[in-house]
Amino acid sequence: MIIETNQEEKELETENNDRMVTKMTPRRVKVYILQDNEWKDTGTGHCVGTIIDNVPYMLVNNEVDTNTTLLRSKIGGNIEYQRQEETLIVWKDNQNNDIALSFEESVGCDDICNFLIHIQKTLENNISLVAVRSDHDPLNGSGTGATTAVHEMIAGPVQLPSMDQTQDDIILLESLKILNDNTMFEFLKNETIHWYFNSSYLSNILIPQFNLSEQNHLIKNLFLLSNIIKTLILYNQKEIIDQFIQDEETFSSIIGILEYDTEFPDSKATHRSYLAHSNNPALSLSPTCSSTSSSEPSIYKEIIPLENEHLKIYIKKYFKLQFLKDIVLVRFIDDHNYCLINEMSLDLQAQIIDLLQTDAYLDKIFELYRTPVIENDEDFKLKKKYGIRLLHQFIEMTKNLNSVEKNDFFKFLIQKGFYKIIDYAFNIEKDNNLRILATDSLITIMEHDIFLLSNINVADEISNTNTNSIPDMTLLKLLSNILLNDKSPGLKEQIVQALYTLLQPSNSSITGNNFDYEEEDMHTNGNNEFHGNNQQFVSNPNSIHDEEDIIEYLQLFYKEIAPILFDPLINYKVHSSNGESSNRIEDEQLLIHLIKLITFIITEHDKRLSRNFTLENSILVNISRTINCNENHILQLRLTSIRCFKTIICLDDDYYNRYIISNNLFSPIMGLLVENIGLNNLANSTMQDFFKIILINCKQLDNIEREREATVDGYEDLSKTSLNDNEKRFIHKSNFILLNKYMFENFSNIFEKIDDMPYLTELANYK
Repeated sequence: MIIETNQEEKELETENNDRMVTKMTPRRVKVYILQDNEWKDTGTGHCVGTIIDNVPYMLVNNEVDTNTTLLRSKIGGNIEYQRQEETLIVWKDNQNNDIALSFEESVGCDDICNFLIHIQKTLENNISLVAVRSDHDPLNGSGTGATTAVHEMIAGPVQLPSMDQTQDDIILLESLKILNDNTMFEFLKNETIHWYFNSSYLSNILIPQFNLSEQNHLIKNLFLLSNIIKTLILYNQKEIIDQFIQDEETFSSIIGILEYDTEFPDSKATHRSYLAHSNNPALSLSPTCSSTSSSEPSIYKEIIPLENEHLKIYIKKYFKLQFLKDIVLVRFIDDHNYCLINEMSLDLQAQIIDLLQTDAYLDKIFELYRTPVIENDEDFKLKKKYGIRLLHQFIEMTKNLNSVEKNDFFKFLIQKGFYKIIDYAFNIEKDNNLRILATDSLITIMEHDIFLLSNINVADEISNTNTNSIPDMTLLKLLSNILLNDKSPGLKEQIVQALYTLLQPSNSSITGNNFDYEEEDMHTNGNNEFHGNNQQFVSNPNSIHDEEDIIEYLQLFYKEIAPILFDPLINYKVHSSNGESSNRIEDEQLLIHLIKLITFIITEHDKRLSRNFTLENSILVNISRTINCNENHILQLRLTSIRCFKTIICLDDDYYNRYIISNNLFSPIMGLLVENIGLNNLANSTMQDFFKIILINCKQLDNIEREREATVDGYEDLSKTSLNDNEKRFIHKSNFILLNKYMFENFSNIFEKIDDMPYLTELANYK
């Protein structure tokens, strides 16, 4: 490709050349000529670049006799100048003479190199300047290290794709090769990018050729155009990606070109068709009504028209980036491209979130939920559905923002009417997918800062009542009702996680409870240390509420919410074997969630509050009944109940232990043991773990007692002997001895049948 310059440009170049030559400072240099494979020193002088009659030269005049010229080398042709290290320039001139200039200072070498770069850009486009530096590799195969020469082009001729309006597959193939080759050196890459934008290569050549090739079914051309676009993406330039998403026509053409893939020559993707007919708002923002512009493809739909043009542009760009990254380029982009697109997305996310807090757009969205639903107005109902999706998308955007920005936006949403949408999603909306999205939005805010929700009066948001300083239980009541009545397993899982977060008293900012009693190492220390102190919230420096606030909150929970939430355990009913299978499974999964929640509150809440509620409502009795083989419950539920009892005995609480013994609550556990005698299964493993906990604590108590007896036998005054904290804690573990005696007194006939459980054999020593 040849670029012609007009007369005005030539005159400007001449003027610039004269100015550069005038400014050059002569630099001290040694001149060498290669003769008989040896470099011969021809003298020392001062070097300048000069232009004589529009012909560039490098001149070196003798430093002793300035009238004597040591070197006059014409710059032109296809000469390649090599800058080696900091002070050396080497080349072969047009007469095949090998010449080297060794500068006294690197700044002199810099001056001449800059002159050569200037000449290459203005007068002699075919010359080139290459930097050659040594790269020492200490880890080569010989172990002695190796030095290799690394070449980096600084200036030179740049071959560029054809700009002919008529292009066949041969020209396109050559263009693809050129674009790939130009990624080898940073200079070539930068020059190509500069040319790409200046020539409008995309709009002038690629898109017209794509339209023409698709109309005429030129499949080979389409595959080549697709590879050209992929190569341009690999240049990893923000400006190129930004150009791809600048308007609807360009974006539609880009994804259309990328529908053709040489890896799948017999098939074609349907990106454009998918966008034109998709109603999936997980991919876009505000997809409900038709686009406001008839000239644009039917890609974007809006609940309420976006009046803020900046916000509309940012949202559309964000959508396009996500569509490119997650769908169009998912098999193709490398890590660098992925990071670039992610970085661009993050910038857009921050701009969108900022604008949403100053624009009236969200006010209009929230207004939808302040207006009662009209029974037959399907369009209005549809808008409310997509409003839930839209809110979820905006909240998802905040996940990569910093904590302060996230906090500000969440406060903004809550003040604007966040609970209106949540209330609608849980109490009116029937689509489980939308309810799961609403729950996910709720959990995201809670995981960021639970007290953002608890400090706002929810009841006031929903029903305009004002409870002032009384802790609000509306959200807990709402979530509890969903857990008890909803049929969606996925939604229930999310609701349970939300309840864990709301009922966690220890921190003001919850980063996710991830509470899983199935994986707890219940016998790590033989006590309840693995749970964390259930009183730790009192002195937690991060807590923004004092002890009285938390106690008041928990008291209200146990008074108003817990009786509702745990009603299936409080009023436990025996399952009928004739009941519907689906209902039975749902009921048992609900019981699993509730038993895990009971285990959670027993360990994490104030001991007195949780214990009184649990024992007064006979919850442990009913949990024990779920283990009974006569109930025909699934094994998962029965093992969950056993884990609950393991947690309780690790608390080493006198009240719980007396309650368990007096109500014979271990009887169903022993029944499960009988069912699995001699079997190698999960139930047997759980039972062994259960006995191991008791054994460990009995051993620890026995060891301390032996040490105390040895001290007395040594005639040491017992009153003068102090107990350390561990000894004091374990001295009080007589509950484990009592539990062990209770088991052997009531179930010894069962234990006698078991010979493959070593823990039971050892426990017999403490009965």
